[in-house]
Amino acid sequence: MISGLAKLAAASPLISLLVAINLGLSLPIAYRVVFEPMSPIDWHVLTEAGRDIMAGMNPYAGTTPDAYRWSPLLAYFFWAIEPIGHFGWTLLTLAPVAILRDPRLIILFLAAWPLWRDVETGVSFLFVPLLALLALRGSRAAGCGYAAVMFLIPRPLMLPVMGWLLWHRPELRIPTVVIGVVLITGTVLTGWGDEWVAKLLLVGSEPGYFRVNVLQELGPAWILMLGLGTWLTMRGRLGLASIAVAPYWVLSYALMLILEFRDRDEEVRRSEDRRRNGAAVRAT
Repeated sequence: MISGLAKLAAASPLISLLVAINLGLSLPIAYRVVFEPMSPIDWHVLTEAGRDIMAGMNPYAGTTPDAYRWSPLLAYFFWAIEPIGHFGWTLLTLAPVAILRDPRLIILFLAAWPLWRDVETGVSFLFVPLLALLALRGSRAAGCGYAAVMFLIPRPLMLPVMGWLLWHRPELRIPTVVIGVVLITGTVLTGWGDEWVAKLLLVGSEPGYFRVNVLQELGPAWILMLGLGTWLTMRGRLGLASIAVAPYWVLSYALMLILEFRDRDEEVRRSEDRRRNGAAVRAT
């Protein structure tokens, strides 16, 4: 971990300053999470949706900006894990960071103020950039997991990474289609598909803390952001591309910028190894 700090400091004094600022903002939140837990609003929303759907009630009836807007299938999931409580959900959220085995990335995640804001309220965007990083390294399971999250919690900013994976990782194309068909079918079978779609159409339009409706602010000029996002995607700058194509920004989306610190040389080496192994298998 010390060597990771040294690498960050050597990479750029500005990055070191940003990490220090994030730590200064994050540590008080981390202290409150452990020693002075507040009411985790989003955790209550998620588990209440689970109770509602199990009781046959509409989990999308809420009208506040924090109302439930994920797949009805996830409402069943949160009903099942409600007994672990907010603290258990926090551990479940943070533990996978260790899978990265890269001190630089682990530091960037754990120092990030947006991450600890999510942890305090009980929601977790962390799984999106984490699965993206692992999938970009070559993990097929993470690629499938990323596709599943895209169908369960659809966000436009996930499209650049998904497009990149489908472009460069042909072996993920059929599993992604299968995952999509299964999850869409499951959603329809819950009977709450229409209500979910109606709720999704409102996402980003409601006022809220740390939320900017980019589409509304830019109007027709937003098409330029799509063009920028496409160009960045083609150059492999997937963190910046994700932010560029998002029609609305919330604080946690800043975690996608950590993708810019991934080891792209290692990705190229892994890709070449997969290509050579595939060619060897076909030759036999």
